Amino acid sequence: MKYILVVLVTLAVVYQCQAQFGIGVQGGVNVASMQAQYRPEFVVRSIKSIETFQVGLVGRYVSKDRMGLQIEFNMSNKGWRDINDTSDVQYKRVMRYYEVPLLTQFVVGKKKFRIVLEGGAYVAYATSSTEEFKDLTSGQIQQTRDFQFRDELDNRWDYGLMARAGFQYNLAFGTIEAKAFYSYGYGNLFMDKSRALEITQNRVYGVHVAYLYFFRPK
Repeated sequence: MKYILVVLVTLAVVYQCQAQFGIGVQGGVNVASMQAQYRPEFVVRSIKSIETFQVGLVGRYVSKDRMGLQIEFNMSNKGWRDINDTSDVQYKRVMRYYEVPLLTQFVVGKKKFRIVLEGGAYVAYATSSTEEFKDLTSGQIQQTRDFQFRDELDNRWDYGLMARAGFQYNLAFGTIEAKAFYSYGYGNLFMDKSRALEITQNRVYGVHVAYLYFFRPK
């Protein structure tokens, strides 16, 4: 809560300095996976990516020199799928995170069509998760169920770095953006490192589009 209050106060100060303030919505496609490092004595599973989605709200302050600050509140699905090298069963996990990225934005160009670069950090919390077991031989899904988080083993929190690049088109009634992104998580999904996995971190890339309406100073 203190983190969010500091950000809001900072944004308010920027706005008083004749910056532009915008609010909007965004959504897009996530290609999510898990960076995994196995202990040598365990059987290695082949980690694969899954396609999911994200939606969210955006608040942005842009100063006159084309540099701004952006805060978001997103619902973002992440996860992975893996295949045990000794079986034909695929395991798939999808986790629903609510995340708050705080990003610095740079805008290049003075006309309606501009280049946008963003970078910063995020913090996220997983509220729910599902898991699926699929027989690769028959192609049939054997079971789908809610995953039960275990406080002593499973880490709901995630944090990391995020980078984006894309394009912005300014209209009379708002701004439309399309960006590619990559996020690098540092929070381990499994807290017990004495088990098979030593490192289990979220990796996500994808594309999204956004619409923002700006309240311009008179």
